[in-house]
Amino acid sequence: MRRFALLLVVACVMAAAAEDLKPGDRLPDCHKVPLLTLGAEYRPHYDQVPSLESLLLSDGVLVVHFTSPRPPRNAPFRTWLGEEVAALGKACLTAPYRTRAVVVVPLGDKGRRDALTVLANSPDKPWQGQDRVDLFYEPTWPRPGLYRTFRPGAAEDEAHGLTLPLTVVLGPHREIIALRGSGEGGELYDWLVRSLPAQLITAPRPPSGTASLPAGPADWPAFRRNAGHQAESPAVPNTLPYLYRAWQAEAGQTFASPAVADGTVYALTDEDGLRSYALADGQAGETFELDSAASAKLPPDMKPGEQAGAIGPHVWSSPVVAGDRLYLATGAGEVICLSRADFAPLWRRSLGGLVTSSPLVAEGALYLGSRGGAVYALDAADGALLWRFQTGGEVSSSPALSAGTLLVGSGDRRLYALDARSGEERWSLETSGAVDSSPTVAGDAVVVGSFDGCVYSARLADGKLNWRCPLGGWVHSSAAVSDDTVYIGTVNYPRTLTPRFAWLDLRSGAVKASFDMPDAVYSSPTLWDALVLVGCRDGKLYAFDRTGRQSQPLWTFATGDHLHASPVVVGSTVLLHSTDGQLYALRSARPIEAWTAEEVTPRWFMAALAKQLHQGSAELIARASAGAVGESYRLPDFDTLYSAVKAQVANPERRTRVLPRDVPSDHPGAPYIEYVLTAGLLSGYPDATFRPTEPPTHSELAGALAGVLDWISRPDYVWRVLKDRDLATGNANVEVKLEPIAGRGRRKPSDLPDGHWAAGRIARLAELGALQLDENNAFGGEVQVTLSHARTQWTLISQALRVTRTK
Repeated sequence: MRRFALLLVVACVMAAAAEDLKPGDRLPDCHKVPLLTLGAEYRPHYDQVPSLESLLLSDGVLVVHFTSPRPPRNAPFRTWLGEEVAALGKACLTAPYRTRAVVVVPLGDKGRRDALTVLANSPDKPWQGQDRVDLFYEPTWPRPGLYRTFRPGAAEDEAHGLTLPLTVVLGPHREIIALRGSGEGGELYDWLVRSLPAQLITAPRPPSGTASLPAGPADWPAFRRNAGHQAESPAVPNTLPYLYRAWQAEAGQTFASPAVADGTVYALTDEDGLRSYALADGQAGETFELDSAASAKLPPDMKPGEQAGAIGPHVWSSPVVAGDRLYLATGAGEVICLSRADFAPLWRRSLGGLVTSSPLVAEGALYLGSRGGAVYALDAADGALLWRFQTGGEVSSSPALSAGTLLVGSGDRRLYALDARSGEERWSLETSGAVDSSPTVAGDAVVVGSFDGCVYSARLADGKLNWRCPLGGWVHSSAAVSDDTVYIGTVNYPRTLTPRFAWLDLRSGAVKASFDMPDAVYSSPTLWDALVLVGCRDGKLYAFDRTGRQSQPLWTFATGDHLHASPVVVGSTVLLHSTDGQLYALRSARPIEAWTAEEVTPRWFMAALAKQLHQGSAELIARASAGAVGESYRLPDFDTLYSAVKAQVANPERRTRVLPRDVPSDHPGAPYIEYVLTAGLLSGYPDATFRPTEPPTHSELAGALAGVLDWISRPDYVWRVLKDRDLATGNANVEVKLEPIAGRGRRKPSDLPDGHWAAGRIARLAELGALQLDENNAFGGEVQVTLSHARTQWTLISQALRVTRTK
């Protein structure tokens, strides 16, 4: 099999190149010619062979240097290979464009072992500072396929044929720019400096496909939602202005906001890579682990920390959904395209440096900035370079697109407008600070922030300045824009300044309102119905009035750490990804008349059930005292109770109430919460909140209702009810009886842990047969209560409770 593989490689190479290649020729296809890192052993796989193809640069120069770890005669053995690596790396640094070098030892496994020995015993280890040089070997000695691609006339026996070193300079489009044989051209460094072109011009080409972001109302496919960065989500009918935590997932740490398409959430994290979750309930789906780019290229005796400039796995970029594909950019500078169906990689491309910009996909092209100062346009179909534009500073800004104009900020203090097809500059707007903020298109204008503390508005057509609004500090946040207002936050740099969240007039730039934030605002705001949402470094999500008539936050939601990522809103769900590693899903409450059977119910409805059980039993006691001896009375069925609650919510009593701080007086659950707290039936949280919109769990509902049952079944409770109603003067004796339900099991739940806070109350319901258990005798105590579950629980309790006049 090995001999067949070698023959196959030789046949492919011989067919591709009949004579030695020379400058001006193009490199033949090398996909089937194996090329391995020094630390890897050769394991031939015909369908996936590492090769030179993955290292070629369509926007730069690749230097391929074939060499032997054994030096020429009279050269020092221990420093020869290291000196070559140092010369290659030094020469690459002189080029004003992207340049890398590949050192290839074409001498099989013996050459690999010799090279590792030389590197391990080199006193200086100069390659540790050369992050532009990669070390490989050819495993197919004595017929090194890659060497013979350039020199097909080389002999095939071990004793003769390979003339080393051989150096080849490859430009864009696989063109051989220069070639140096053994003993030619003087010193390696000097020859490379002479041979590398002074300028590298690559002609732009159109994309091969039409991939773009989906535009559905239930999609948030990229950073700031769409190509123009209009981060706004429409209002959803049948919702209330109250949110609850629908689910929470351990997704991993990140600075980036998630993407959403077709009911699936895609979150890109530092250590856990790309993960997917169901928007409805947070159910985990596919995962894709990121490679450790910092250690993949190192010899076995080197650690990632020893490599100068090694880049960790940190992620600053949001993933992008376009069609049936996912696109993501890693902190190590790699752009990866995956299949949405199974997360299988379709293509990968290295940009060769740190990336903190989020990609944009539009009309078949993927646009992205890099900290190396370049703006890239890649073919979304295969990752091929369409064009590259070099700015004078780091590009952390994420590109926006409008009417064929690509807009992006740079650390060189400018906002650039580029032709989206060619990459040619149309205009630029100069500020007095780095532009890390991502531009937002607002009609015929573009709005962007700068580290000079100002927000700028410019005409989209020619870049002419409309207005400049100084806010102070850094403006890292990207603006949200409505019909007449710009919303944006600031960072308190220097620390003596106070960070702000501001409402600006879109036409004049005047400050309409502002709020002093407790910490820096790196997050970008999102518009949602009457609210504007923004994260803060203090770990909280702030909800402000969109109009700015009230500049104080309407409500906040606290995460466990900094909230730098921008909030994402899809339908009635708000997604937050905090640096505590948690992905939070907050959801709008719905009015009670719109609830469905399998919809989760809010905590205030648990209070309503507790109140109805307490009040309803009192009514039964009063009725029984006037009834016949031996006659029993039971609670109304759930439908009657549910109708009564809906009627009271529809026609609330307007009066001053004493309520927890998170329950407004006009909240639909306000009368029920006030009742149960005043009566001591339920309690709030230590922070003086009740969390009225959060769904309770099975354990919480069972514990609450069982507690009310304990209260109303005490003899002194009957006496108190009769006394309060002036019914205690007669001779009537009334009993509240709790009796096991006939025909139902009375087993303790199998999943109720010892020491559970509600264990006694839940066990009491189990003794009555008034507990819902599945076929495995499990209770599901931490499952959220649905309307269907609440109905069944009430029905079971009403069957166990009987009020009877005994005398």
